[in-house]
Amino acid sequence: QEQNMKNQEALTDASTKNMAKQALLNFQKEMAEMNAKTIGAMGKGLSGLAPS
Repeated sequence: QEQNMKNQEALTDASTKNMAKQALLNFQKEMAEMNAKTIGAMGKGLSGLAPS
């Protein structure tokens, strides 16, 4: 019974860590996409200002 509870705790701990890792990866991916859009927009704005 006690061993069973320990296993359950280990599983819960592992899945919590896994979820946190997944959330972090998603967050980093979203930030990267946002940065790419922002940099792209800034690039367009700057090239518009530059005398050709």
